Amino acid sequence: MRTVSVASDVLDALDYSRTYLFTNTRGGPLKGVGWRANVWYPAVKRAQDAGLKKAPRIHDLRHTCASWMIARNVPLPVIQQHLGHESITTTVNLYGHLDRRDADVAAAVVAAALRDGE
Repeated sequence: MRTVSVASDVLDALDYSRTYLFTNTRGGPLKGVGWRANVWYPAVKRAQDAGLKKAPRIHDLRHTCASWMIARNVPLPVIQQHLGHESITTTVNLYGHLDRRDADVAAAVVAAALRDGE
């Protein structure tokens, strides 16, 4: 088990009035299998009926999360922890191509050297 931080404004928007925070259609606890069949697949079908050309997977939500964090300069080790990757290598291999900060710094160093005639 791991702990995932959630912003307070997101937590404030949740409905805590029921016995369970996330419920199935009968008000019971939401379970992964039921969520996939009763929520995910119908949502994907509705999106496809509305013109979505792709067939997104649940795991794509993790990729979206990681991409949002990288785009907002969250360090890769923090993303590793958030996603629960055992090794930073996994995070770098999956998402390193999205993190262009180091490449931009390297390009600026080369440009400065060329400009300064080094």
